[in-house]
Amino acid sequence: MIINVLIVLMCAAAGAFIPGYAYKYACWKNKKRGKEQVSTEMWKGWRIAFPIVILAMGYMSFENFPRWKAIFILAFVLFGVFGIVVDSLIRIIGNEMLLLMLVVGMIYRGVDGGVKSYIGSALGLGIVIFILIISAVATYFFVGVRGVGMGDIKLCIVAAITVGFPGTLYFMFGMAAAMLAYVLIKIATTPAYIHSIFHVSNTFPMCGVIMAGFITGMIYPVFMYSFMTGF
Repeated sequence: MIINVLIVLMCAAAGAFIPGYAYKYACWKNKKRGKEQVSTEMWKGWRIAFPIVILAMGYMSFENFPRWKAIFILAFVLFGVFGIVVDSLIRIIGNEMLLLMLVVGMIYRGVDGGVKSYIGSALGLGIVIFILIISAVATYFFVGVRGVGMGDIKLCIVAAITVGFPGTLYFMFGMAAAMLAYVLIKIATTPAYIHSIFHVSNTFPMCGVIMAGFITGMIYPVFMYSFMTGF
């Protein structure tokens, strides 16, 4: 119990410091790409919001899963913290983070379900690729652009490989729900946003909603248990 609490507290503390390192990474990426300097203005609420989310996720994870799985869940939440900050600053999801996530994700899949579970990863990957193709075609038909960034596509692929099947179905559902929630909140706070939802200049920060789906794909047994038991 004490070890679990210490792990969660350390992750929550990391969540408060990661935005600063994410900012430095964003500056490095922009310099490498020959882009202008990243704005020094960052939402100060990140240093409060992220630790709170991590504390909640840590409590839920250790209450419902073995310690090893809870640690993996928290690791991916921390990846999400880093990715969300970078995406909000420069609208990219870095390949360096994606590669590291893929390695951790493949280890998780093997530990969680054994070698045979990689078949589920292949199935989940096929589902995600199919849906991404349909989305890209539909977006191109309506607005004339692909609409989905390569970083977003790569993150979806990593998520599918990690959560396998049927986790990929819950991943897609969680991502769709998070995207809808984001749009509704934006419309509620900025009514004029509704006119720019499908405009080509609207660079939608997808990392947060993808990571929400990603974590949903990892913790879906909790929802299944609650549904089956009526709680």
